[in-house]
Amino acid sequence: MITYTIGGGFIASHLPYKQILNRFQPTRQSVFDTLDQYPDADVFVNTLGRCGTKNIDSCENDKQSVIDANTYLPMLFAQYCEEKKKKLINISSGCVNYGVSPRGKGYGWREIDQPQPLSFYSKSKFAADQILLGYSNCLMFRIRMPISHKNSPRNLLNKLLSYSQILEEPNSVTFVEDLVKGVAWGIENNKSGIYNFTNPQVLTHTRILEVYNNYSPIKHIFTKLTPKELDKITLAPRSNCILDCEKLNNEGFLLGNSEEMLEKTIINYTGNHE
Repeated sequence: MITYTIGGGFIASHLPYKQILNRFQPTRQSVFDTLDQYPDADVFVNTLGRCGTKNIDSCENDKQSVIDANTYLPMLFAQYCEEKKKKLINISSGCVNYGVSPRGKGYGWREIDQPQPLSFYSKSKFAADQILLGYSNCLMFRIRMPISHKNSPRNLLNKLLSYSQILEEPNSVTFVEDLVKGVAWGIENNKSGIYNFTNPQVLTHTRILEVYNNYSPIKHIFTKLTPKELDKITLAPRSNCILDCEKLNNEGFLLGNSEEMLEKTIINYTGNHE
């Protein structure tokens, strides 16, 4: 299967496929003319998306570009792939879910649960999910707060290190190392539909920084925030949620243990291999 990655950003930089770096306009002609330049492709992995400059607050004031990137373009990619008999993998977001799952505390959000997105960013991602569900050749991975060994402003580690006040709330996270394997698994097994893609054990931001401070010679000093305190200083509501990955596990893809993946990733991030 010949696979191309659409986009050249943070997630795309981890994937072992040739990148399509063309700039797309949210029109059928732009998308079809561009993707026609890659006739050998069997699969396109869409990593494009707009999640704000530093965070999703800026999406509230730039709604058209957010819709274009997060909703219109995935829809057009899906149309192209259906007509050309190719497969589309769309990197979606688990941040469409907010708070405790419908089954109650201690349970994660399932793919069949009805999200109630609050921020404009999460609404645009949820809209794409609903549209792409209408195509049998589309696979969507819902990831959350991706963590990697790479130094990038899109890496959760970089984001946390840029703040002196840190939210203290359990959350699902995605280790990009596992996501790379998951994309290959989805291609090899011709999967379609929505899959939650987060590692099984939840983490808090403070736990991530505690492990970071264990390996970094420069310690990051921070204070803790509650969700209510955070809401007072942000424009867009933040998603704090736990995702259920039973569907993924039942179909044969097992993600790494979160604590083990965290330590391994931070060792590589800091370069502290002693």
